[in-house]
Amino acid sequence: MSDERKKSVLKPITKLEPKKRVESQSEISSKPIAKVVEPLPEPISEEKQKVKRAENKYIRLALDAKQDERLEISTKIKSGEIKWSFYATDGDKGYHYYQILQKK
Repeated sequence: MSDERKKSVLKPITKLEPKKRVESQSEISSKPIAKVVEPLPEPISEEKQKVKRAENKYIRLALDAKQDERLEISTKIKSGEIKWSFYATDGDKGYHYYQILQKK
């Protein structure tokens, strides 16, 4: 092996491990023992259990609906009674769903 090649060969690097600290028995016994205490969960009141989300009501309009049905829906949208919510299909037929808004 030539001198140049010997210089270019990398030497393996040894990995250093951290030193482990060894405690004596007197140090271990003199340390206070800490207990972790988790708070109990708050009980759920009956009022919170009875409250349910209000069910939304929808109007369904088929894609092949007649012109007078579409006109009725568009007037309700303009007056603020309903709003478009989502589109879904049932087999080959598509439907637009409009949510009925609660007026207060």
